[in-house]
Amino acid sequence: MSWHKRPLRSAMSWHFWVSDVLALISYYVEKEYAFPFLSGKNIFQINPVAVKCLSKMKHKKQLTILGLQEDMILITCSGTIGRVQIAPKYFDKFTANQHILRLISSNDMNPGYVYCFLASEYGHTLLQKFTYGSVVDEIDDNHLASVPFPLPKNKSLIDKIGNLVLDANKKRNEAWNLEKEAVAEVERLIRM
Repeated sequence: MSWHKRPLRSAMSWHFWVSDVLALISYYVEKEYAFPFLSGKNIFQINPVAVKCLSKMKHKKQLTILGLQEDMILITCSGTIGRVQIAPKYFDKFTANQHILRLISSNDMNPGYVYCFLASEYGHTLLQKFTYGSVVDEIDDNHLASVPFPLPKNKSLIDKIGNLVLDANKKRNEAWNLEKEAVAEVERLIRM
């Protein structure tokens, strides 16, 4: 197989490390007044539990930075390094803390392929290669952008692999919606 090797930054249209944004005071409130605020653990749960809630009123301006969106690639970057998740559609209603790097694929790159590579054993090893810190391991957006990123020269193979991931991500969203419906129905029956 024939490969191109380039830095990951060439496959990204946007990446962000939010530590500076949250260095300010964070206001946590009750669920109905808030955006769910995910941690590194929560991004791997189908239905995130024990989620903090970030005030809509106090953090509205920061939502464009903190907010998640479908097919955004999320990477743990503090403590446990390099766990990778692709955001399902229902994460559009969520925000995430500063311990999660966000990556949006460029328009010409299938986000499913980028996720698949980073989630692989090879991608994980390369992410961990850039770890720094003496007490708490860290990686930042500059390190992420420098990860070597192999691409098959055959574009259709990139899309074949990536589309499998994107299809699975859509099914994850469907599963979440079906579970919400089922729980609501049981709760309705209990209240009768």
